[in-house]
Amino acid sequence: MDRLKAMPEPLQEAGERLVKICNAVSCLCCPSPSDFGASPEDVDWVLKYKDNNPLVLYVQGIFQESEVWSKLWDEVLAKHAATAVMWPEVQRLQDELKARPVCKLALTSAIAKLASFKKAARVGALEEFELELCRCLQAAAQNMIDTEGKDCTMAFFTDVQKGLGMFQDPKAFSLCSQLVKLQVKVGQNLLLADMVAVLQEYPEECGEEVGQVDVSGKIDVLLKALNHGGKTIALTPEVMGKVGSAIFWHFRSLYFELRESCWKVVSLLNPL
Repeated sequence: MDRLKAMPEPLQEAGERLVKICNAVSCLCCPSPSDFGASPEDVDWVLKYKDNNPLVLYVQGIFQESEVWSKLWDEVLAKHAATAVMWPEVQRLQDELKARPVCKLALTSAIAKLASFKKAARVGALEEFELELCRCLQAAAQNMIDTEGKDCTMAFFTDVQKGLGMFQDPKAFSLCSQLVKLQVKVGQNLLLADMVAVLQEYPEECGEEVGQVDVSGKIDVLLKALNHGGKTIALTPEVMGKVGSAIFWHFRSLYFELRESCWKVVSLLNPL
């Protein structure tokens, strides 16, 4: 566009029209946000053009009369804004998935976000993202199978199976089936790993400065691990010590909740 400004005015106007037309076509055809500035405003300009330039009028006629182009425009109106908003996050996660080794947190985040991405994005916008995610999931699943779930948690097993199930791919289906069988075999170890990971989140010491600790969601993981299928898991003395500490924090949290509730009742009975 800067070069156009240096041209004679008639050439400048012709060039600007060509740029508008190209941007309009790019906006309609490319489902992902443009890197060079194409936007719905370019399509809107073509559709509302009222001058007498034959090229613009020709493109305008195609946009208005063709069912294919009309459907693309409807899709742009419905989803371009949402796609543009989420696009930085899509690209960030895609870059993280390309890193080696792949971060488990990035992988689980991508799995969790895919459904909402697909709901908001234009058709085809996530093709590269989905290919990268599928490849990473397959690699992660194969590694889990090869190592029999070493250094994995039940939550990660579940996430990878959920992710593989999102793709209509024979290899993904096969790996998912193998993970289900492996999960039955090493399920107790996985739940124990989950429990140890949760136990690490509790403070080691109690003091005035610690305040109230968020224990929401942790108790379910602990109970599931401690009573896996009705079978008690053997715990080491170190883990048992951490379980005792966790029990303390849950009772402490309950105390804070009860105290707050009592103060509310008292304030209602004895308003100032």
